[in-house]
Amino acid sequence: MFLLQTTPLLTLGASITAFLFGCVAPDLDHPKVNGKTVLLRWLGRITHHRGHWHSLLATLIYGGVIFLPSFLLLTHWIYPVLFGMGGYFSHLTEDDLNSIIKGTTRNAIKLW
Repeated sequence: MFLLQTTPLLTLGASITAFLFGCVAPDLDHPKVNGKTVLLRWLGRITHHRGHWHSLLATLIYGGVIFLPSFLLLTHWIYPVLFGMGGYFSHLTEDDLNSIIKGTTRNAIKLW
């Protein structure tokens, strides 16, 4: 195994980074973000806002994406995965509560 002897500070930094990026990752297909880079322009063409990126399946996929480098590089790999998925889920929860407050019927938390 290629585990590095990582410090708790490195694990904490990776966890905070994963959480913060997880908080904004569901909005990468937002119309105001599209067109900023080639990847986001392509993403905006194949998805629509609050589509598949606003789902529990996308939360699991995001956790899997974080899992790959964390498992290979960090001794305490579970923390960045949990923090990242927590950030992603907190974004979905905030969107859902915001839609309830505004009285719209759009559901942000869905399976896929």
